[in-house]
Amino acid sequence: MKKMSLLMVSVLLAIVIISCNNDPTDNNNDNRNEPETIIVNGATLDEKLRWISWNAKNYTTYIVEVDEDTTIDSYSFGGDLFGYNSSITNIIIKLLSNNGSTIKRQKNYDRSLFRIGKGVTLILDNINIIDTSPSYYVENYSWSLLYLEGGNLIINQGTNIYGIKKGDGIMVSAGSLTMNGGLISDFNRGIYLNYVIYTSGGTSLSTESYLKEFIMNGGVIKNEIHVRYGLFTLNNGEILDNSGVSIGEKGTFTMEGGKIYNNKRSGVSVDGKGSTFTMKGGEIFNNTTNTTSSYGGGGVRIGNDATFTMDSGKIYNNIINTSYSSLGIGGGGVYVSGVFNMGGGEIFSNTVSIQDNYINNSSRVGGGGVYVASGGILYKTGGTINGYIKDDINSNTVIINDIVEQNRGHAIYVGPSSYGNEKIKNTISDPSNNLFYINGEYSGEWD
Repeated sequence: MKKMSLLMVSVLLAIVIISCNNDPTDNNNDNRNEPETIIVNGATLDEKLRWISWNAKNYTTYIVEVDEDTTIDSYSFGGDLFGYNSSITNIIIKLLSNNGSTIKRQKNYDRSLFRIGKGVTLILDNINIIDTSPSYYVENYSWSLLYLEGGNLIINQGTNIYGIKKGDGIMVSAGSLTMNGGLISDFNRGIYLNYVIYTSGGTSLSTESYLKEFIMNGGVIKNEIHVRYGLFTLNNGEILDNSGVSIGEKGTFTMEGGKIYNNKRSGVSVDGKGSTFTMKGGEIFNNTTNTTSSYGGGGVRIGNDATFTMDSGKIYNNIINTSYSSLGIGGGGVYVSGVFNMGGGEIFSNTVSIQDNYINNSSRVGGGGVYVASGGILYKTGGTINGYIKDDINSNTVIINDIVEQNRGHAIYVGPSSYGNEKIKNTISDPSNNLFYINGEYSGEWD
C-alpha cells in the first residue's frame, strides 16, 4: 500500500510539472510549432470573430461555423508588412457553412469586410459574402470588400462573393489568393493585384517588392481581373461576361488551362511596361471589341513593351467591330504592338468587321487572325494561324462593308510603317510555314 501511494505521488508530481511547462500564456509555446485546432463557440458570428481577434495564437486553426445569415463589422487579422505584430505566424481561420449562409458588410461602412495580414490564412467554404455598402469610399475609391495585405485567402467550392457593381471584390497588395471554386460577380473589378497598401490615415506604402499572386484552380469570375506587379496563374475556371484579364506594369499572367470568353473587350489585354502573358493551354473565345481607336485584338491585345508567348491553347471566335478605318485596326485573334512569340497553339475563326464607306488601299486595317502594328515584333516558330477558305467555319476573316476582303491578311497583317510596306498572309500558316517580322525585316512564306 505504501509503494502504491509513493507511485501515485510521483505521477501527480509529473503531471504538475508538465502542466506548468505547457502554460498557454507562455510566449515560448509558439516556438514549438505544434499545430492545434479550435472550434470557436459564440452566440453570433461577431462574437466568434471578436474572440479570435483577442485570443488568437500562432500555429492554430480556428473553425468558425456560420449557421445563419448575418451582418457584421469589419475585421483585421494578422500583422502588417512594416513591423506591427510581425511575430504572428501560421494562424488559419476557416469560415464554413453547412447551408450556404450569407455574411453581409454593414451599410455605409468604409472599410473592407476582412483585412488579412501577415501570418494569417482565411479560408471561405460554402459561404455567401455580399457587399451592401454604397459608401462614399466604395463608390469613389474602389475600396475592396476583401483585402490582402500580407496574408493568404483561399476560396473553396460553394462560396459566392457579390458586390454592388462598385469597388473591387478582392484587392491583393501583398500575399496569396487561391480560388478553388465558387463565384465572384457584380464588382467594378473582381480581382485587383496592386502594389500599394492603403493605411487608415489615407496614405499609401509601396509593396512592389512583396509577393502578390492569384492562383485560380476553378470557379467563375464575372468581373475584370487586373494585375500590376503581381503574378496570376489560371489553371482552370472561367472568366466571362465583363472585361476579361488586364495585365499592367510588371504583371505576369500564365494560362495553363481554363476559359476566357464572352467579354466586351479583348479577352486578355497585356498593356503595361514589362508585362508578360504566357499561354500554355486553355481557350480564349467569343470576346468582342467594339472600337473607334487605333488598336484591336478581339482575343488578345499586346501593347508596347509587353510580350505574349503562345506555346499551346486555342484563340477563336473573337471579333473586332469598327466603323473607323483611317488608323491601324485589326487582329480579330491577336493585336501586336509589342512582341508575339508563337511556338504552338491554334488561332482560328476570328473576324475583323469594318463598316466604313471611306476605306481605301492606304487604310491600315486587316489581320483576321493576327495584326502586327508599327513597331510590333512577330516570331512564329510553330502553331497554326488559319487563313480564309470560303465556307470554312475555321477561317480567320476580314470583312469590309459586309464583303470578304481578299487582300487584308486573313491570317496575318503587318501594317505599313517607316520600316517598310505592309506584309500579308491570306492563307494558312501552319507549323511547316514559320514567319518572322521585326522592323521591316522578315522571313518565311508571305503572300
